Amino acid sequence: MSATSTVLGDAKVGVFVHLGYGLGRSSWSDRLAGGATADPSPYGYDIGSGWFDMKWSVDPSERALAKRFRRILARTLGFDLMHAWRNRAGILGADVIWTHTEVEHLAAAAILALHRRSAPILIAQSVWLWDDWPRLSSPRRALFARLLRRAEIELTHSRCNAEYSRSAVSGRSVEVIPFGTSRPAASDSTTAPDTNLVVAAGNDRHRDWATLADVARRLPQLNFIVYSRAQAARETCWPSNVSLNSDASAQEIANSYSRAVAVVLPLRPNMHASGCTVALEAQSLGTPVVFADVGGLGDYVDDAICESVPAGDVEAFAQAILRVAGLDRSVARASLTHHYEHSGLTQRDYAMRYVRLTEALVAGRPVPCTVGALKIVD
Repeated sequence: MSATSTVLGDAKVGVFVHLGYGLGRSSWSDRLAGGATADPSPYGYDIGSGWFDMKWSVDPSERALAKRFRRILARTLGFDLMHAWRNRAGILGADVIWTHTEVEHLAAAAILALHRRSAPILIAQSVWLWDDWPRLSSPRRALFARLLRRAEIELTHSRCNAEYSRSAVSGRSVEVIPFGTSRPAASDSTTAPDTNLVVAAGNDRHRDWATLADVARRLPQLNFIVYSRAQAARETCWPSNVSLNSDASAQEIANSYSRAVAVVLPLRPNMHASGCTVALEAQSLGTPVVFADVGGLGDYVDDAICESVPAGDVEAFAQAILRVAGLDRSVARASLTHHYEHSGLTQRDYAMRYVRLTEALVAGRPVPCTVGALKIVD
């Protein structure tokens, strides 16, 4: 579908994309030029430029002391107020604000509250907030609840997050927006399948590396590669058939996904669909996923090919890996790539959900059902 500009009065609607420090336009361009990413913009949000006047948060250069102070303040508050303050002109001058995590939307809401004037439409999106909520102090919960109510709508990638959010802070609009990723660019020269290779990747705190180490011990005939920079991964006592890589390129990881007999996601209980990016990337390359069934992650996988297991169940994990290893590779690849391409889980699908939601909010219409439906959004 071709883009049609969305207007407010006589002007094109202005959208300000407020992302975390390091994801601003110039910073992202540097990453793109250096080969750290193949995506033209973070999360594909630049697709919105066909409909809106898009502006992006900027990342001013920081001296060491300023950087340290910003990070300490962000840890203390639970959101990056200094980064939002530096971008206040964009926040206050927009018709609509897009955010990607609570670190940004709570800060944007604080800026709007401080200025006490007619506010832009704030689209909040939360990732880790609701996993952390039970451990927050009462004053911090009260502050966050007040800031959450400044948003027109809150989005989550997981139905578990959405359900908890509605009960924790009532009286708000909360919707699930399925995440989507681009297909990694695996090198054609390395895509021959390796029937002994199993891959795990991720830096999220909910990765259960101890369980994976036990799974690998039960499957000494297989070779495991773990791609992670997380301290927990580095501190895990891995058996000899596991290699840990903390400095791999995106290209190297994609090549391993494509070659592997399975990509595995050992997870601790969570509410934010931890691992959904890895699951989508693996499926886009035709590789089955074996995952701990927590956090609503099952909504992102082809359940005809992929296998879910109870969190922490070493034997179930090992047996599931062996089952997917025995699948017909061509049949599995065809099913998985079809699921990825036709279930609304591409990066374009994800960005288009934001476009359609923004159009509805600006026009005062109800949120369209396509925002949360697992199908292609156009």
